[in-house]
Amino acid sequence: MSVLSHVLLPLCLVFLLMIGMNVFLKPPHFTKFMGKGTSIKRNLLSAAGGIISAGPIYAWYPMLKDLREKGVEHSLLAVFLVNRAVKPFLLPIMISFFGWTFVLALALLTVAGSLCVGFIVGVLVDSRPRHD
Repeated sequence: MSVLSHVLLPLCLVFLLMIGMNVFLKPPHFTKFMGKGTSIKRNLLSAAGGIISAGPIYAWYPMLKDLREKGVEHSLLAVFLVNRAVKPFLLPIMISFFGWTFVLALALLTVAGSLCVGFIVGVLVDSRPRHD
């Protein structure tokens, strides 16, 4: 089987997911959810937001700055940024090349690692008084 035929179906799925995410999910959708709820809920929403966020990272910086100015914790922003590494629209291609086990382990470890990074950032930065 040629490489093109091996990648064609996952590539079609990637394009459909990207179109759907760009049409339905915009940065302001995340703004209203990151500041509400319990710590666990906010961390999970932050992780989910990072995973499903699309587009270049620099397009998200103004929204993240606005969230920070509205009082969202640095730890939540860290969780969001780390989870941008998990891209649902790339999963079909990754699975076709690396298999389910590797991709699932990588995604779960990335999410777990993001929560650890968020905790550490929270301890180091959120506990200090703001000077900005």
